[in-house]
Amino acid sequence: MRKIINRSKESSRCNLDCDRFWDTDHTDDIRCFTQMFVEKGFP
Repeated sequence: MRKIINRSKESSRCNLDCDRFWDTDHTDDIRCFTQMFVEKGFP
């Protein structure tokens, strides 16, 4: 399993791969997690 979202902490990048966020181990990317809800809302 490769990391879809890089650790660059880019909000734009996060939004592009929001759906893949759930399939990866990103306990560190809380920022991306929060941004996801702001953009798409609760899944």
